[in-house]
Amino acid sequence: MTKGSKNDSDKPPLWRDQRFQRISLVLVFFLVVTAVLSMDMPPKKILEVGKPSPETVRAPHFLSIIDSEKTEELRQRAADKLGKVYSHREAVDAEIQQEIKSLFGYLKDTKNNSTLSFNNQLKQLKERASKVSPEALEASLRLAPEEVALLETEALGVTAKLLEGDITSENIGDSKEKIKQLTSAFSQKDQNIVEEIVLAYIKPNYTYDAQKTGKIKRQAASRVKPIRLRKMEGETIVREGEIISAEQGKILQELGLLNQGVDTKRAFGLILLAIGIFGIAGAYLYRYQANVYNSPRLILLLGIILMAVILTAKFVSVFPSPYLTPVAAAAMLTTILFNPRLSITAVLVVSFLSATMVENKLAFLSMAVLGGLFAIYLTTSVSRRESLVRAGLWLSFALAYLIFTASLVTEVPFAEVLVSSGWGLIGGLSSTILTIGALPFLESSFNITTDLKLLELSNPNQPLLHQLMIKAPGTYTHSIYTSNIAEAAAKEVKANPLLTRVGAYYHDIGKIKRPLFFFENQAGAKNPHDKTQPHLSYLIIAAHVKEGVDLAKKHRLPPEIIQIIREHHGTSVVAYFFHRAKVWRKKEEVSELDFRYAGGRPQSKEAALIMLADSVEAMARSLNKPSPSRIEHSVRKAVQAKLADGQLNLSNLTLNDLEKIIKSFTQVLTSIYHSRVSYPDEVTAKWSKQTLSGKDYGKVVPLKRKRYGNSDK
Repeated sequence: MTKGSKNDSDKPPLWRDQRFQRISLVLVFFLVVTAVLSMDMPPKKILEVGKPSPETVRAPHFLSIIDSEKTEELRQRAADKLGKVYSHREAVDAEIQQEIKSLFGYLKDTKNNSTLSFNNQLKQLKERASKVSPEALEASLRLAPEEVALLETEALGVTAKLLEGDITSENIGDSKEKIKQLTSAFSQKDQNIVEEIVLAYIKPNYTYDAQKTGKIKRQAASRVKPIRLRKMEGETIVREGEIISAEQGKILQELGLLNQGVDTKRAFGLILLAIGIFGIAGAYLYRYQANVYNSPRLILLLGIILMAVILTAKFVSVFPSPYLTPVAAAAMLTTILFNPRLSITAVLVVSFLSATMVENKLAFLSMAVLGGLFAIYLTTSVSRRESLVRAGLWLSFALAYLIFTASLVTEVPFAEVLVSSGWGLIGGLSSTILTIGALPFLESSFNITTDLKLLELSNPNQPLLHQLMIKAPGTYTHSIYTSNIAEAAAKEVKANPLLTRVGAYYHDIGKIKRPLFFFENQAGAKNPHDKTQPHLSYLIIAAHVKEGVDLAKKHRLPPEIIQIIREHHGTSVVAYFFHRAKVWRKKEEVSELDFRYAGGRPQSKEAALIMLADSVEAMARSLNKPSPSRIEHSVRKAVQAKLADGQLNLSNLTLNDLEKIIKSFTQVLTSIYHSRVSYPDEVTAKWSKQTLSGKDYGKVVPLKRKRYGNSDK
C-alpha cells in the first residue's frame, strides 16, 4: 500500500469533519430562513396599478401609511432652499498677511543692498516674489523708503478689510472690484501697486463645508412632517372594476396585495438581508463565541432555537397576532443554555428577521428587542426553575407595556392597542411556558450543563450526595471543605465558581463503594490497609476514580462533572503506598508507574483547582498547630509538587494564577484550621506582661511571599 493510499484510508469520513458539519448546518438554516421570509400567507391577490381591480378591497385594519414620494419631494424642496455652508479658515488670513509682510521685507532688503545695480535688484526681487507682476515690483523698487513703508501699511490695511468678508472660491472674482473701492483714496500709483500685490496673494479664506451643509439640509428636511395616507378599518381602498390609482397602489403595496407573482426585488433584498445577518452572526461567533463556533452540536442547538422562533413568527403574524412570537423564549433559552452575551445577539437576529413579516414593524421591534433584553436580564438572575415562573410574570407585564406604548406612537386605534397589549401578556406567559418545557429536553438532548442544572445537583438531597453523606460522612465533610477552598480560588482565576463547587461535591463519590478503606471515614477504627499488601491497597484507593465515574454516568451527571471526577487526581502517584511498597519489597525495584492514578491530567481550570484543593485540604488537616505561615508553606509546597509533576500542564493555569490560588487557599484554610490559644486560669484571671512572655498578640506579622523556583526549606 502506498503512502498516499494509507493516508486516504486513515482520513475520517467527510460527514464527520467539523468544518463540513458547520457549513452544512449554516446552509440549511439559511435556506430555511429565506424560504420562510419569502413565503406569503395568505397568497397575494392579482392587483396592478393602472388596471381594473378584480374585486373590492377594504382595509383589514387601521392603516397609516407614509407617502414616501410626496414626503421626499417636500423635504427636498425644504433642503434646496438652504444655501451652502462655509467654514472660516483663520490660518489662511494669517498666511496671506504674512506673505504680504514677507514681500515688503524682501523689497526693503533688496533696496538696502547697495552692492547690486537696479536691474540686479529687480531680478532678485522677481525671483523671490514671483506671484507679483514685474511692473508692480519695478514700481515698488523705485519708491523711496518712506513710500515703501506707507505702501506696506496701505496693502496690509486693504488686505485686513478684504478678509473681513467671506472670500470663497465662488466669489473670489469680486475681490478686484472690492480692492478698487478700498484704495479709492490712494494715489493712482499706490492704488495700482496695492491692487497688484493684494490680488497676487489673496485666496479663499472660507471653504465649502459639505458636512455642515448636509446637516442643516437634513435638519430642514426632518422638520417636514411625513405625508400620510390613512384608511380606517373596513374603509374601501378600491372597488371592483375601478382602475387602481398610484395612491391606491401605495396602500395595496403596504398590504402586500400589489403585483402578484415573484417580487424579484423583494426576494433579492431578503436574500441579501439573510446573508448580512448570517455573516455578522457568524463573525460574532468566530470572534467572541469560539466554543460555539467550533461545535456543530452547539450551532445546531442555537439554530433550532432561532428557527423555531422565526417559523412561529411566520404563522402567528397572521393567525392570530405577531405579538405571540416567542422572542423572549429564545432570549431565556440562549441565556440559560449558552450565555447572556450570545443571547443578546440571538434576540437581535430573530427580532429583525421576524419584523420583515409583520405590518406594525415599530411596535413589533420595540416588543421583540426590548422585551428580549428584559428577558435576558430576568433570566440571568434565575437560580431555580421555579423562579422562571416569576420571571415570566414580570416579562408578560413588560411586553404588554412595550406594545401599549409603541402602538400609541404609531397611531393605532385605542381599541386595537388594548387588544395588542393583551396578546403581549399572553405572549410573555407562553414564552415562559415554552422555556420551562423545552429546557430539560434541550439540556438532555444536547448534553448541556446549565447553572440551573448545577444548582439542582448542589442540593444535599440529591441521591449521590445523600449516599455519600450516609455511607462516607468523612468524605462528605472533606468534599464540602474542598468545595469551599476551590470555589474561592475559582473566582480569583476566572474559572466557573459554580461548576467548581459542584464538581468538588462529587469528586470523591467513588469512595461510596469502600468507605472504610479511606482514612477520613475510619473514625478511630482499625485501618484495613495495615494487613493489605501496598499494591493491592493502591488498587483499592485508585479504583475510587473509576468507580466514581461509573456512578456519575449511572446517575446521568453532566459531562463536566464526570471529567472532574476522572481528572481530580490526574496521574499523580499514590505516594503513601508507593513508599510503603519500597519498604515492603526492600531491595526489589518499585516503579512509580505502578502506583499512579490513571484518570488523566486535568484539562480545565475547574478540575485543576479541585485537584489542588483536594490535596491541600487533606494536608491542612494533618498539620500540627497550623499557623498562617505554616499553612502557606504547605500550600505552596503542595502546588509546586503538582506543577513539577506535570499535572497542571493541560489546565490553562498560568504561574500568576497559581500565585492567586496559593493566596486564596491560604486565606480559606487559615479561617478553617486556625490554631487556638488555650489560656490557663491564671492568665484569664489576670493578664500580665510576665505571663505573655513579652509577646505582642496585637501585632500582625506580614507573611513573606515566595516565588516559584525557590527552596521550600
